Amino acid sequence: MHFMHRWLLRSRHIEARVPVYDLKLTVTPADVVGRHLYKYREYEPELAAALASHVKPGEDDLCLDVGANIGWYSLLLWRLSAGRAAILCFEPDPDNFALLQRNLAQNDAAGVQPFQLAAGSEPGTLALHRYGRSNTGRHSLLPLHAGESVPVEVVTLDDFLDTHGLGDTPVKCLKMDIEGYELPALRGATRTLARTRWILLEHSPAYMRQAGLDPAELVALLADSGFTPCVPEAGPLTGIPRAELAQDPAQRNVLWQRVDAQRSP
Repeated sequence: MHFMHRWLLRSRHIEARVPVYDLKLTVTPADVVGRHLYKYREYEPELAAALASHVKPGEDDLCLDVGANIGWYSLLLWRLSAGRAAILCFEPDPDNFALLQRNLAQNDAAGVQPFQLAAGSEPGTLALHRYGRSNTGRHSLLPLHAGESVPVEVVTLDDFLDTHGLGDTPVKCLKMDIEGYELPALRGATRTLARTRWILLEHSPAYMRQAGLDPAELVALLADSGFTPCVPEAGPLTGIPRAELAQDPAQRNVLWQRVDAQRSP
């Protein structure tokens, strides 16, 4: 069916269903996330299991999804909390944002608030470099792609949360996947990090080095903020040596746990 929609019917959008979380998402057939959701009825199940086992968002918890794309992780966190957590999601790309809004509406996700914004080290306007239709999650504020770019508004997470009356609110989980731009975004979130318990981060050292950023600085920033890196898995967490992560050339997902998270209420 996916082949038919993509190559024969040339469908612009199709509906993917994820029965295990009772979700339905409008996706584009050419996009890798949309393809996985439509064909396999799930996406990155190991990360979903890790969030369900360790993060466990609940009533009145605040979660942030930076680089929300079409809304999969925003909806997942909201569903894991049985609709009781507050989810703020940030997606700067206009096409992705339109699908994000559509997916939140069709799942009645009233507790998820979308913002067409990017996160950075200081407010302003930057060019979002688009990757292409095959992976709309690879758009980046780093100049990694030679294709088209669009101007997007950038905020710091610290200032944004202060402005919205959330400057003192604990953050249960910060999910961030912004294709190598994580270091500048986290530099604008130092106060937020101080009250965050879990971070699910896509670590993209090759992208960072391509743009002149040092992955070791990202690892040091999070370690200095009180976090330790772990393999995102459902069972007991396996730590990742910080030196190994700083030198690892591979892109990987990392679950950063606040050192005292297991002892916190």
